[in-house]
Amino acid sequence: MEHSDEDNGFYWPHKFYKAGGFNPDYDKDLQKYEAWLDECFKSIKEATRAANWFADVVRKDINPMFFAERGKFVLLEGPFTDLKYRASVPEFTEERKRELPDALFPKMQK
Repeated sequence: MEHSDEDNGFYWPHKFYKAGGFNPDYDKDLQKYEAWLDECFKSIKEATRAANWFADVVRKDINPMFFAERGKFVLLEGPFTDLKYRASVPEFTEERKRELPDALFPKMQK
């Protein structure tokens, strides 16, 4: 939340590298801003993957109608320089799904 501004319930990135005028550290701050945006995007993509996996498990094990009408969570990116958007459906690979429970809950030693 450090570099975001809220507007009507939506959060937008605050372009702190612009600093409201001349910024002697513009290039360094721009790199920090771009790294921050990249980290935010990675977090959102991982959360979307997790939501899709969660929905799959709920549909398989508890309620086959859970989120069935909408299906999957979609990640929308853009607009890009050509003013287009990209949509994707991030999901974990089967290999990553097998790794995650152990990564999240390390085995307790006896």
